[in-house]
Amino acid sequence: MWLLSLLAAFSLPSPPAATRRQLLSRAAASLPAPAALAFAAEAPSSVRVKGAAEMDLEFYARGLLGSGGAPRSAPPPPPLAARQLDAALAKRLLDAAAAGIAPSVSAPSAATLRQAAGARRQALAIEYDRALFAGAFSAAGGYDTSLGGASALSQPEALQYGFDLSALALFTLLSEARLPRKELAACYARVGEELLVAVAAATPAPPQQAAGSASSLSEILRGVRALLDALQRGGYLAAYAIDDGDADEGLWQQRSSLSSTRLTVTLTDSAALRAALLLNGRGVSPELARPLLSAFFASRGAEVTEQSDFFLDGEYRENPKEYRPTQQLLSFTIAPSGAPR
Repeated sequence: MWLLSLLAAFSLPSPPAATRRQLLSRAAASLPAPAALAFAAEAPSSVRVKGAAEMDLEFYARGLLGSGGAPRSAPPPPPLAARQLDAALAKRLLDAAAAGIAPSVSAPSAATLRQAAGARRQALAIEYDRALFAGAFSAAGGYDTSLGGASALSQPEALQYGFDLSALALFTLLSEARLPRKELAACYARVGEELLVAVAAATPAPPQQAAGSASSLSEILRGVRALLDALQRGGYLAAYAIDDGDADEGLWQQRSSLSSTRLTVTLTDSAALRAALLLNGRGVSPELARPLLSAFFASRGAEVTEQSDFFLDGEYRENPKEYRPTQQLLSFTIAPSGAPR
């Protein structure tokens, strides 16, 4: 029976990597102990180089059987030194986020909300430091700050991890408000508008489009790059990349159902990355580039019809608990406002 399970897993047409990993893991779970041990032991010699699926199968099979042969967790690498942010930009970004969030959490003002978030920093610092030093998904019960320096709590907001901790505190308060989806969308729209004003102060942009008109796609892409350049210059981003391979100016100008355009923005080591990881699955994201770009699209007569985001770890790790994302992918599908879908 176990042989049939393995044959079923390997005889299917090549599915996406994540699906294939699930099939292999389920096949491993169906093996009797001797067969699973034999399979795990023989797998390395049966192929010249183990792929991700085979390595995952070996990890889960050994863990399931308690054989002690699963790859040991490597000591976490020390975090990179905190990146310096432009102090004025860091303050404007956090103030803008607070101004957008305050009405949704019944805070009298953005300043009041910033004070409340400041009081939460200490309570959140332990969880944040664990994510910083051991990884957001580590099973380790503690961490060793000697690996990389002082707690983020001691860092000012003009340093990367101090900024990140403050963003975590702000958006934790938003998460705890448990807003209905419609109200949360309105909150993020306000946050985006506030951020657009804050970033545009350092990045002169074309005047806002008149109602009913839309910028050309090339103008929109230039504006996106200008905003991301400002975030990178100010230290909020280590780097970024834009995939605009779907852009077609002719189709965009048609303002038809064919005008929808997918853009993918890759953010490397954002100053809100670890806060976003810690709040992942709680309905909110502290990543500020997403509402910023959404507000910019709206200001240029473009509508965001779909959006999603993903975390990426550029290195494959045998132990899935060592997953340490360094990038976030933001995917937007935009179309001229009012264009048929």
